[in-house]
Amino acid sequence: MNLISKYIFLVVISGLVSSILVPYIIKFGSKYKIVDIPNNRKKHTVPIVRIGGIAIFASITISLLIAYFFNWLDIFQNTFICLLLSTSFLVFLIGLFDDIFTISPFIRLIFQIIISSFVWAKGIRIDLIDFTWVNNDLYFLLPNALSLILTVFWISAIINAFNWLDGLDGLAAGTCILSAFGFSLICFSTNQGSDSYLLAALIGSCIGFLNYNFYKAKIYMGDCGSYFIGFCLSLIAIHTSYSEETLIQGSELANFFLPFLFLMLPIADMVFVIFIRIYNKKSPFLPDRNHFHHRLLNIGFDHKNSVIFSYALNQLFVGMALAIHFEKYIFPISITSILIFSTFLLKKCDIRVR
Repeated sequence: MNLISKYIFLVVISGLVSSILVPYIIKFGSKYKIVDIPNNRKKHTVPIVRIGGIAIFASITISLLIAYFFNWLDIFQNTFICLLLSTSFLVFLIGLFDDIFTISPFIRLIFQIIISSFVWAKGIRIDLIDFTWVNNDLYFLLPNALSLILTVFWISAIINAFNWLDGLDGLAAGTCILSAFGFSLICFSTNQGSDSYLLAALIGSCIGFLNYNFYKAKIYMGDCGSYFIGFCLSLIAIHTSYSEETLIQGSELANFFLPFLFLMLPIADMVFVIFIRIYNKKSPFLPDRNHFHHRLLNIGFDHKNSVIFSYALNQLFVGMALAIHFEKYIFPISITSILIFSTFLLKKCDIRVR
C-alpha cells in the first residue's frame, strides 16, 4: 500500500472506532451525570454529555496502534509521535478532570504551560522565524529563552483557541477536520509519512464523532476533546513549519504563514475575544458571548448555518495556505476556495443569480 492508501485506511478505521465508541460514552456520561447544563450563554435546552473527547482520543490511539501492527509506523521509535501521544494524554486528562470536576482556568493554564515546556525541552520547538520570502538570507535562529516563550505561548494559545471555538454543535470538530486535511497535503508533499498517519487518525476520529456532534448534538467533545485536538494541531504546526530540522520544502512564504492560515479561525476568534474583554475591563478568562459564532447568531444566522458558514470561512483560509505552498496550483486552489465560501455566503444571504 502506498502512503495515500494507508492514509485513507486510517481515516476509515479511526472514524469507525469513534462512531462505535460514542454511544457507549453517551450512556456512561448520562449514567454518571457528566453533562453540560444549559444556561443563558448556551443554545441547548437539555443536559448533554460532555466527555466525547474520550472517543476522539481512544480512536486515534487505536488507529496508530493498528498502523504499528502493520509496520507502517513505529510509534515507540518515532520521537515526535511518541512525544505527542504521551503529552497529549496529559492534556486530555486535564480537560477530562475539568469536564468532571471543574478546575480553575488558571490551574489549567499552569498545567498547559508545564506540559508545553516539557515538549520544548524534548525538541519540539519554534527554533526560527523565517523571512526568506522577503530576502533569501533573512531568517532568525532564536535564542533558547525566546524559543521557549514562543513555543509555550503557541501551544497554550491553540489549545485554548479550540476550547473557545467549541461553542456550537460540530464547530470545533469540523474545523479540526479541515485544518488537519490542509496539514496532511503539506505532509504528503514533503514526505512526512508519520505526521500523515497521525493526521489521518485525527481526521477520522473527528468525522466519526461529528456524526453525533453535528446539529442537533447528542454529545459534546468537552474540554478533554477540544484541548486534545488543539494540542495535536499546535505540535503538528511546529513540526511541519517552525522547527529548524523540519523546514517545509517549498515556498518560503508558506514557512511563515501556513500554520496561521490553517488555524486562522480559532486564532482570530481568540484574539478578538481577548481584545474585547480587555477593552471592556473584564478578565480574558471569563466566558461571554463575543465569539465569532455568537456574532453570527446575533446577525440572523441560525445555529446550523453559523457552523456551515464558519466551515466555509475556514476552508477559504486553508485554501489560501495551500495556494501559497503549491505555487503552480495557486489559481485553481484559490478559485475553488473562493467558490466554496461564496456558495455558502450567497445561500445564507438568499441572493439569487438571475
